Amino acid sequence: MFCPKCGTMQDDKAQFCMSCGTNIANTQQSSQQSFQQSFQQDYQQTAQPGNGAATVSLICGIVGLFFFGLILGIIAIIQGNSARKQGYVGAKATIGIVLGILDVVFGVVGVLFMIAIIGAISQY
Repeated sequence: MFCPKCGTMQDDKAQFCMSCGTNIANTQQSSQQSFQQSFQQDYQQTAQPGNGAATVSLICGIVGLFFFGLILGIIAIIQGNSARKQGYVGAKATIGIVLGILDVVFGVVGVLFMIAIIGAISQY
């Protein structure tokens, strides 16, 4: 620990600075309190309701653009809506829903395209 006034290194159990005499016991307690408050704020942001469902929605939406769009798109939409119902406030759920809708649209278009190709090939 360092003295907040003169900056010299102090023993962690010291009550007063050996160099300038400043009371450092209160400083140590206040720094521990500020660390705890910072940690609690970080935890509260991470532990937001629906954060897990929003993350699943986003991941499924992104992966669905490349693989299994119909299935992952539907999962992305369901999970995004679930996160919103749980009170999630953030962009992950919304982006997951939008990507899920795109996945479903591209999947349907892809299936229709494949049906058209198979129909054209079978005529020959």
